[in-house]
Amino acid sequence: PDVIVGARFYRAWLTVTQLGLAACPLNAQYADDEARARAAAWFALPEGAHVVSVWRVGRAKTSMLPASARLPPRALVVDDRP
Repeated sequence: PDVIVGARFYRAWLTVTQLGLAACPLNAQYADDEARARAAAWFALPEGAHVVSVWRVGRAKTSMLPASARLPPRALVVDDRP
């Protein structure tokens, strides 16, 4: 279900942040049916599966990041569920 996909997406993003990395989603190209089909073929996904999100991930330059009012990832991830 979409809720599980969303929870896994959020958990992955929090993990990336916790590791001191930054992520930039590159999802616009997958809004198109043809692009999604090409991505499924490229990644050899099983029948019925599709790309949900693609990210560009790299080291975060903390000196360039503004202060955040958000809670730290450790305070948001409370258990091992997806």
